[in-house]
Amino acid sequence: MPGTRAAHKDKTDKHKRKHRVLFAAIAATAGLAAGAVGISTAMGAIAPTSHTSHTSSSRHSSTDPDPASKPLHRTAPAPLASTPHSDKNRGMVYDGLITAPKGDRCVGAFRVVDSPLCTHGPDAPPKGVDIHKDTPPAVKADPGALSQDGLPTVDVSRGGTRAAGSTPVSAPGSTAAPSAVACDGDGKQGNRVQVLYLHAPGQDRFAQYLPSFRKWAADADLIYSESAKETGGTRHIRFVTEPGCKVSVLNVEISADALRDFGASNQALGAKGFNRHDRKYMVYADSQVYCGIGTLNGDERPGADNQSNFGPSYGRSDSGCWNGSVSAHELGHNLGAVNNSAPHTSKGGHCVDEWDIMCYSDSPNHPQMQILCPERGHDQRLDCNHDDYYNTSPKPGSYLTTHWNVANNKFLIAGKGQPADPKTGPKAKASRITTNAALLKWQPVDSARSYDVRLNGRSIGKFTSTAVLVKGLKPDTSYKVTIVVRDSGGHASKPGPATTFRTKKS
Repeated sequence: MPGTRAAHKDKTDKHKRKHRVLFAAIAATAGLAAGAVGISTAMGAIAPTSHTSHTSSSRHSSTDPDPASKPLHRTAPAPLASTPHSDKNRGMVYDGLITAPKGDRCVGAFRVVDSPLCTHGPDAPPKGVDIHKDTPPAVKADPGALSQDGLPTVDVSRGGTRAAGSTPVSAPGSTAAPSAVACDGDGKQGNRVQVLYLHAPGQDRFAQYLPSFRKWAADADLIYSESAKETGGTRHIRFVTEPGCKVSVLNVEISADALRDFGASNQALGAKGFNRHDRKYMVYADSQVYCGIGTLNGDERPGADNQSNFGPSYGRSDSGCWNGSVSAHELGHNLGAVNNSAPHTSKGGHCVDEWDIMCYSDSPNHPQMQILCPERGHDQRLDCNHDDYYNTSPKPGSYLTTHWNVANNKFLIAGKGQPADPKTGPKAKASRITTNAALLKWQPVDSARSYDVRLNGRSIGKFTSTAVLVKGLKPDTSYKVTIVVRDSGGHASKPGPATTFRTKKS
């Protein structure tokens, strides 16, 4: 994990356990054949309630390639000599993982018990991180910024906007943190990263942490987008999104037993339908077993049939390591980083050329690190010198043109996405009108990143919500409201049709 530099020498131990539920989507073949899942689910706006089923159509275009039947290795990796002893204090837990034998699709790494999924194993926590201490919310709700029914409010008499969580994206005096991400299409179809909050019965903190999960997902996206800029490109994580380009976060309850190891939690998710071939799952697990752990295919082929171009994949971080950095790291594994043939490979799914979010001295070799990118801040960026796993424009004949390049993964948006490019904003509807307040609502616009609400021609704030309670109005006064839509590319629509209303007499 980024920031971890100490070597860890562990002894051998094999721990096998059986899980009750097999992955219907992937157990039939070792090749994760696309279209094997006949699962159907409506992925619309998600209410913050426990999600017990997620059955939805997993679409596969006839023009898309099928995944390769097994990973390609230019040089066959040797099986791991043994499974290390678990170190539960540091989250280095190997329960439910077995060393893959020669000829296995996971050879050179671990196979998750009773599934074809591969992983390099648990990631070490960053230096100084205690995995048994909860990460506090990164975005705290401001109760004073909401009406009694939870609506964001604007007090125009004070000339400013206050709103809770991640609702406003730009407003004077707002305490909100940016959490909108790049939109692409309708936010549902195609290859996407679905964010999940995973918890045991009686331990649901979804409402408390929802704005933080969205912020951490947006932070992970920033790492991918800023790293792409270093090679002149544009990349964003293609999340499942809700109206307003908000990251969709599903609230999922599984048993406490299933939370205790990676394989069991994946099995439990699969049983609820979270095993689609067009999804990778960014999992925030309310547990303190790991810092982070993710599946990794280890496929070196450069083409679209690379197994890293398909799901299901799982990148899990536990509550002591909830942040954008760990989320980006585990997703990096899901997307295909770092192959053991890379020029600066650690031979354990990471790299040795610092500073780099995917590089550290890992098991089983604990290699010597090399400081080739001395800017310490690059520990929050991908691929030092962009020669191992992530380059939007690699040189012809270089390693990343002949081997897998994560920048080409179909779960990333190349460019700024495909916004709907709205021509005009929606029409607002005014209700609950009093002497000094009114509720404004409007219909969501596909791919809108934010809504600029204008009162009598003056902006009173930009919001990702589709409702706002306006306070501080004058009694017996007429007001005109228009709404301007801004998409993920920064384009602004024309103001929508005007709505007029009059406050009541005092």
